[in-house]
Amino acid sequence: MFDKIIDIIKAFFEKYFIQALIAIVPTILIYYFTPDNFSFLTKIGKELYLIFFYVLNFLIILFLIFLFKAIKNKLYSVKRKKQYSKDKEYENIKDLWNYIDSLEAMDKKIVEHFIKNNNSPIYLYDNSYIKVLHELCNSSQIISDGTQKFFNIVDGKEEHYIDKGVHIYQFKLNEDAYNLLNYSLKKYKKISNFS
Repeated sequence: MFDKIIDIIKAFFEKYFIQALIAIVPTILIYYFTPDNFSFLTKIGKELYLIFFYVLNFLIILFLIFLFKAIKNKLYSVKRKKQYSKDKEYENIKDLWNYIDSLEAMDKKIVEHFIKNNNSPIYLYDNSYIKVLHELCNSSQIISDGTQKFFNIVDGKEEHYIDKGVHIYQFKLNEDAYNLLNYSLKKYKKISNFS
């Protein structure tokens, strides 16, 4: 029985030796500044009083260590998450740049038009032949009210007004693509590896 108690005490001090030593200091200070006629001290006795405050100080020290480790882990986690987010963002931007570089010149002009014109829609008679319009854009078929301008995909410019009543397609970059391109332009001053 006595051997088991010694083993428990030994294991305790192996794990908490520093904390146990530190807890002695505030316990001595508390005892030193406690008046001799303090009712709690006189009722429970000097030994129990010291044990009580020693255990209390020891637990406070353990709590402070736990709190310190929890804050440290949280800060590390936030830092890692921020770094991951930054890495992921750059990876997405690199993918976007590679995609823009893979486009034909005509498609690049369309993307540049969207960027320059705050993603205002372009209008075409057909929607079947342009890669970027299918991969990065939202589209909808509408009937012209006579106020839409035809977008010349070769020149990358708007031209004449489309006659009222004609079936046309309107396109604009989807929000994710537009926001990422804008962010890339603001942060890196380019929307591809080359421009």
